[in-house]
Amino acid sequence: MSSHCWTNYYLVYFKQISRFLKMPFYAVIFKTKKVGSIADNWDTARTLKDGIPNSYAKKFLTKSEAENYIKELSFKVLEDNDRKGIKRKQIEIPLSPIVSLINEHITKAKTAFNDLHLLVTSISDIPPAHKGQLKVLIEEVFDKVDALLNIDKSNKIEPLDVITTNCADIKDCSTTSIKVDDVVNPKDANLKQSEIARAKDMFNFNKKNEVIVYTDGACLSNGFAEAAGGLGVWFGPNNPLNLSEKLSGLQTNNHAEIHCTIRAIERVKLTGIKRINIHTDSEYVINCVTKWVPIWEKNGWKTTARKPVKNIDILKLLQKKINSMDSVSWVHVSGHTGITGNEEADKLAKAGAIIK
Repeated sequence: MSSHCWTNYYLVYFKQISRFLKMPFYAVIFKTKKVGSIADNWDTARTLKDGIPNSYAKKFLTKSEAENYIKELSFKVLEDNDRKGIKRKQIEIPLSPIVSLINEHITKAKTAFNDLHLLVTSISDIPPAHKGQLKVLIEEVFDKVDALLNIDKSNKIEPLDVITTNCADIKDCSTTSIKVDDVVNPKDANLKQSEIARAKDMFNFNKKNEVIVYTDGACLSNGFAEAAGGLGVWFGPNNPLNLSEKLSGLQTNNHAEIHCTIRAIERVKLTGIKRINIHTDSEYVINCVTKWVPIWEKNGWKTTARKPVKNIDILKLLQKKINSMDSVSWVHVSGHTGITGNEEADKLAKAGAIIK
């Protein structure tokens, strides 16, 4: 690999760490009470989640994203004055083996960044000022890592909850060979491996280690001869696998809603991951998959009125895609209510609908 490629590799790695360290807001979910709260630092989030059993915290880049996450669960967002009585449980557990493992990974990361700095220093095209800034940034990153982990001289570490899930924690994230019945969609053939790898690093995961994705289908002039449909798939800001695509085949809204979930599954599988959590505002799609398809299959793909099922071909394809995954779960979100993922998927779908 050329020095330029290595530099890009390390810079992407560095940006991901920097982005993680900048995330300042936490959505604290109290599952038994069906409410949530926002914290702007880990100490407050930990205090809140430890105060009530069966609770957890999830980190976000902005406060609005944290609030939207709570609202998507249909939970009430607690204000500061509603959080009285929630006290942190005092837990102090010696975790020497874990501390050693963390230190080992930090050492490896420091070595990698030192190698990056040495490589950058040897490249004459990079201005000296930029080389110096890189060194300072690297030092700042590891200062923050040490502060966040809070490892003290007694070789103890504050117990940490899993807030975000990295691909390294998931067995299904390892790249697998493509099976004969798992042919890559020709529309994805132009994606570079570097783009797919970068997209994989940017994925967000839920508590079940499933990739979180928002899908939306649009159809301009739905029901008329000039109808034009589009597909929107949104994994997160600037993710290379985000998709805006023109709907093929039957130009209806429901057809678009089904088709974009298929494309979401296909795109996740490009990374070797086979677990997905689909957020959609289409109750039709969710009802089809979770309620009606099993009945239709038993009835020979006929409705209870013994009429042919609409969108039968695309529904059969969706079912095939679902069966090829290890885990597929669904979340219904209200459309056009300010939920970031839904709004972004909607924009992509509408843009796809006007593609000529």
